[in-house]
Amino acid sequence: MLDALSTRSPRELADIARRCGMTPSAVMGVLGGLEAVGQANRHPFGWLRAKRS
Repeated sequence: MLDALSTRSPRELADIARRCGMTPSAVMGVLGGLEAVGQANRHPFGWLRAKRS
């Protein structure tokens, strides 16, 4: 899932699902978990991979 996210360009849920070969609802569940641990960020235009500090 992290490989499907960009650190620069927000990606929409459908695009991430297509890249991962998963359903949008499954992707949303994983993204919620990644957001909770600080590895993904929700953006008004989609989702971003969190930049490493």
